Amino acid sequence: MTNPTTTSAPNELCKKLFEGSLFVEKVSLGRLFPQLARDCRVWGALALAVLVSCQSAPITHRPQLMIMDGKTELALGNEVYRDMISQATVVKDARLNRLMVTVGRRVAAATGREDMDWEFTLVDTEAPNAYCLPGGKVVINSGILPIAQNEAGLAAVMAHEAGHAIARHGAERGSHARVRDLGVELVDMGLGHTLAEKTKLRLAWGVDFVISLALPFSRTHELEADEMGLIYMARAGYDPREAMEFWKRMAEYGQGEKRPMLDFLSTHPTDKTRLWKIQLLIPRAMKEYDKTVKLGMGEDIL
Repeated sequence: MTNPTTTSAPNELCKKLFEGSLFVEKVSLGRLFPQLARDCRVWGALALAVLVSCQSAPITHRPQLMIMDGKTELALGNEVYRDMISQATVVKDARLNRLMVTVGRRVAAATGREDMDWEFTLVDTEAPNAYCLPGGKVVINSGILPIAQNEAGLAAVMAHEAGHAIARHGAERGSHARVRDLGVELVDMGLGHTLAEKTKLRLAWGVDFVISLALPFSRTHELEADEMGLIYMARAGYDPREAMEFWKRMAEYGQGEKRPMLDFLSTHPTDKTRLWKIQLLIPRAMKEYDKTVKLGMGEDIL
């Protein structure tokens, strides 16, 4: 099956964004650093690479910059998955594994990604977390089961993580980091920095990148995974309103954890922001839910 997230031509919004920003950057740097401006072929290659690497995320249709190829991403995902499983204790409880696989398969089918080699593993780890690695390798920590409470809560978790994988959020962050590094290298070429100057520039650029782009993208990815997850769990037949209850329980659990006081310095949205966004998305998800054979909350987990 063709990957629905890729497009044969650059996204128009991406084109407008990068045509504008790269043009302004090239002109301003060219005036300041004539040596750099003379090497237009390098800038042109970077601009072309950025343009042809634009695609859109499914469900939200948000424009994405994607330089990392799918094969590399899949290989990294498989390597991480093997490492995680080799270091973890896999839960042997037959009932819990049956529930997890049943819910996982329903969510996987709802994504429409039959091309992904879905696999579901429950590990004995107290931390309430879950992961969906590239290619559909899903790892659920047992510590999240009491918070999920039922099949619908577990579907909210798995659908959220599936959203991260299908939208290729890890590859997108890596792509932006690569463009940042290329930018630093190009400025180094134009200015002829000493090693000490290059180090200072990279540190300054790195801090600015984290605050202005990396952190907002992490929050954007979380909210996007929430939106995609709501749609996927609804299409799987689970009541999407349970996602709101699940995230409320997660918020209660996390109240004792230390988190940045300022939302703009956090890699995750605040609980208030997340719940507000989910509340706005519930009506759309309910329309998807009404088209399915309704499973409601499903079976209680514990």
